[in-house]
Amino acid sequence: MSGVDPTPERERRRNPYTAMAVATTSLIDGDAATADVTVVTDAMRRAYRTLDDYLEAEPENAASAGVVMALLGNYGMGKTHLAVRLVRRARAALGGSTKAIYLDANAEDFLSLYLRFMREVTKEALVTQVRDYYADVVAASLQETGLSGDALQALTAGQVTPQRVIRELGMLESALLRRVQETLVGVTGDHDFSTVLTLLLRNGFDDAVWLWLTGGEPDEILVDRGITRRIDNELAALEALRVIALLFSGLRNRFVLVIDELDKIFSAHHRPNDTLMARFQDLLAVSARTGACLVLCGLPDVWEVLTPAVRARIPVRVDLAGLTEAEITEFLLESHRSVLDQDGIEPFTQVAVRTIGRLTRGYARDVIRLCRKAFRLADNASVVAGRDVLVDEVVLQAAAADEFGAPNLDDVVGQIWRLAERQGWNPHRDHMLGASVLARADFWITFPEFDSGCALLLAPSLLADGEVARLLDRVAALRAAAPGIEVVVVVVGVPTDTAVLRVRDVLDRDPLVVRPHSLADDVTAALESARTRLPRRDDTDELGGLRRQIDTWLARIANGQRELADVLVRRVDDLAATVHPAEAPSDGVLPPTLADLFDEATAALTDLASIRVTPESFAHDVITASDPLVVELRDQRIVAATGSAVLLRQVIETFRLVLSQWYRTNSSRVDTRARDLLDRMCDTYDNITDSLPSRGALADLVRAGLLAGPTRQRAERALLDFSFRVREAALDAVTNR
Repeated sequence: MSGVDPTPERERRRNPYTAMAVATTSLIDGDAATADVTVVTDAMRRAYRTLDDYLEAEPENAASAGVVMALLGNYGMGKTHLAVRLVRRARAALGGSTKAIYLDANAEDFLSLYLRFMREVTKEALVTQVRDYYADVVAASLQETGLSGDALQALTAGQVTPQRVIRELGMLESALLRRVQETLVGVTGDHDFSTVLTLLLRNGFDDAVWLWLTGGEPDEILVDRGITRRIDNELAALEALRVIALLFSGLRNRFVLVIDELDKIFSAHHRPNDTLMARFQDLLAVSARTGACLVLCGLPDVWEVLTPAVRARIPVRVDLAGLTEAEITEFLLESHRSVLDQDGIEPFTQVAVRTIGRLTRGYARDVIRLCRKAFRLADNASVVAGRDVLVDEVVLQAAAADEFGAPNLDDVVGQIWRLAERQGWNPHRDHMLGASVLARADFWITFPEFDSGCALLLAPSLLADGEVARLLDRVAALRAAAPGIEVVVVVVGVPTDTAVLRVRDVLDRDPLVVRPHSLADDVTAALESARTRLPRRDDTDELGGLRRQIDTWLARIANGQRELADVLVRRVDDLAATVHPAEAPSDGVLPPTLADLFDEATAALTDLASIRVTPESFAHDVITASDPLVVELRDQRIVAATGSAVLLRQVIETFRLVLSQWYRTNSSRVDTRARDLLDRMCDTYDNITDSLPSRGALADLVRAGLLAGPTRQRAERALLDFSFRVREAALDAVTNR
């Protein structure tokens, strides 16, 4: 036996990256030492600075120092991560869990959001807050009457209750309670709420008050005081949310409310009606005016759904971006220091950091997931090899495939083909642009207004030098065969850092690395960008140019119309079967008020669809470029508005058909089931029309001066809040029958 000890087996190290790469709200009240590593980005600094400015404002300026802030970012950008840290930061500064509240709007309506808000507030905290108002009123009364200074000092210091001061000094309680109620009316702007909240100051009323505030039927003691309504719908809930938020931000207090995932309530598929949007607008305006801090978190699409008036009341907008290479490096360093007690990013390298950034676009959640998987793969390899193994492109490719799914080349081809057809890009598969076998584009995409086109080259991987060289040879052959073209390289795998640099040198841009869940958006963005660099067509053949434009528009309209038709068929069949499966709906049963709404809408859309193909268009041997029809068809805005108007008219006609059946069945009375069905029909109309570009097309025509006067006014008047007006007219027609 030799005297040399065998090399000790290398042990597996603890993975410094969390298994759940999602933010957790437990941090709000948990141990800060157990929190995930946080890299402070520019967006986070701005959000922290806005909150700190609010918290540090002078108390005497509280009534005018409120703020409303929006945190916007895609999935995995870190919105919730930042939101919970804002709440924790506010609670540390203000003290008390009810001074800063986090709400997750995951139930798609304001009623559920409000009820969750009340659970966070708690009955005890609400009673305490109202008693603070009582103490303020009693203190003011003591000052006015010149009664005991000692009592005033003890009251303001919280050493005695208002009730004890009143009892010992013989003050008139009923008069003081009236002053409290008057104060609360001034704070909340609502007589019912001030009446109910004042009852919390009297023994035995708190349970009845809490039941009503959380959506229950009003107790008899509330009915006796004129409280008969319930907080059981979105409008009532939003109003109640406003009142309670005002209550907690009054008395020169600071109050922070963070609403996360607002896109569950405000989205293209769940667009609140104008009344609800106006009530939400009021919440924002009042919060800022009375000294509250309201933070709204959601996807970027939320901003587009909000009305201009609502957006104007959100002065601070913070857009979260992907982590930069420097921020990813900092994240690696901090993770290793806190868990492994080591300085440095090993087994990662700066090359690996750049690759991680390309594969994840810097999305924090994906960065964490990829780092965790890559660290474990490299560490396992190190144990087997008995030496340190670094994270390289091969390791990252395996990690990405395991975490995000390995993209399949055939699937990518199919998705790109369907995308190009849907967009009307006239795609050609395996298109030869020259005699050389290398001058083949995996996809050749042309646009009617440009002389040239875009060649898409798909590379399954760019790990080997030979793969990169062949790709660049194809780029050179394509450019030689068709000067002026744009080339977009799509990598279905993980490219090496060197490969990216070589492609960038040739194309002046990085290759597009496939991310399965965002392929369509990524390819669309790459092609739209490439199209802007193409030379525009100097088309002397007017008829040929017209034909190409018409082909593109028809492809887009046909694809959109097929998708819309599928939705309509499914939803209309469901609704018709629910209403009255045995009878065919009749359009002659609607009362005049309802029929007029539909008549006006369809007439306005007929006016908007202003392109007319008449028999006279075929009176010439060949239609000329100066013909009015050709002139109109050459303007994409007119064609877009026409296509949208035609589709929207179909939607309204189908809506009318189904509503006629509903009215026939429920013309004598409307029960809960019938009302729910009516709401569903109106929501279906909103969901379908939200997907149409009709509003945008109309706005484009107005801005261009192509649509004005009676036509524009008629369309705007007929389509404004259409489903809301139909719903109200239908209910009124049944009620007044």
